[in-house]
Amino acid sequence: MRNDIIRSTQFLLATNLLGITFGSIIICLVETKFILKVPFLFRLPSPVYYLMFPAAYLYVKLIVTDRVSLKKSDYLHFTPALVHLIEMTPFYLKSNPEKIAVINNIYNLDINMYAHNEGWLPPFIHNIIRGFIGIVYAIAMWRMLQKSKIIMSLSNKLYFNKILQWLKIFTIINGMLGLIVIETLTFTFIPSEIRSLSLNLTFITILIISNYYLLFHPEILYGLPKLTLSTLSGLENIKVEVKKKKNDTILLNSSLVKNEIPEERIGPPLLNEYKIQVNDYIIQSAVYLNPDLSIFDLSRATTIPVHHLRLLINKNTGQRFNDFINEYRIQHMQTLINNGALLNKTLETLAFECGFSSKPAFIRGVKKLTNQTPGAYFKPKKSSASKGIP
Repeated sequence: MRNDIIRSTQFLLATNLLGITFGSIIICLVETKFILKVPFLFRLPSPVYYLMFPAAYLYVKLIVTDRVSLKKSDYLHFTPALVHLIEMTPFYLKSNPEKIAVINNIYNLDINMYAHNEGWLPPFIHNIIRGFIGIVYAIAMWRMLQKSKIIMSLSNKLYFNKILQWLKIFTIINGMLGLIVIETLTFTFIPSEIRSLSLNLTFITILIISNYYLLFHPEILYGLPKLTLSTLSGLENIKVEVKKKKNDTILLNSSLVKNEIPEERIGPPLLNEYKIQVNDYIIQSAVYLNPDLSIFDLSRATTIPVHHLRLLINKNTGQRFNDFINEYRIQHMQTLINNGALLNKTLETLAFECGFSSKPAFIRGVKKLTNQTPGAYFKPKKSSASKGIP
């Protein structure tokens, strides 16, 4: 499961945004000549620029196919970045004085800083390749979204419209970035100041748009379950037929319009299944007694993708994972106390047995969830019904 974390959609999205961020930082360093103070950064992020567009494509692919990890064949998309890393290794191994000499030579001879001829290829070729890669991947991403739109459009609009909107915008900005890279980094007649300003404005705009969506729509960051076979249980022998009309009407069995699908069977039922599955597993296995329990352990045990678990907990309880599990620990502890556990054990000892990792974690967890100290909250009470996800 730890490997799945590294291969997750969040990592791929971060790789794409990291390339954009690096680009903006390096431009500022170059234009202010502060790069001479940190010569080891010169060309250092270059392989990331080859990673960012494939990462964007795979990010969209994992969301559309509802997968957590990459297939082995998916790693072939990273081949250009690996080749470029090998190509640039001799330059990276140069000493700082040698790199400063290269940078000064570029400044003194008024050589185009963005020509990038430190590797095997002639000047500007790297920028053309990167821009072309960006455009090709953007086209592939758009086609993928158009194909998946038929299935995903059957899902609850409240859950999926924002995701589709974000993926389309994300695809468009990556395609536009590919065009801008080719235009601004290869046309030598563009003045250096205009080139740098236009690139920085583009990078900043992309980061603002991305941060807006990710900060104000956490379901986009966590990922949502798409329409699955389990979601359609009860709707037997459904066949999707697409009739090309002006409004792209989708018919089911040529008679049921998509809006006539019973809404209680779409989107939320899958989340309800998750709730029941998670709650039953936690109570039956008493897994909360493990102080080192993580969301990845719970994901592996329940076979529910990590990003779906995060969404389930965040949306339905408004809690972080640790607080969510601490509620089970607190209830279990209360049940033991009601049965006389404090007659021969201290409150702190009981807390450790119930899964709290330390005294501070125990006090902090109880205060956060009950607004009381452990001593005030834990008093013999009548046993209550087992707690479940609200």
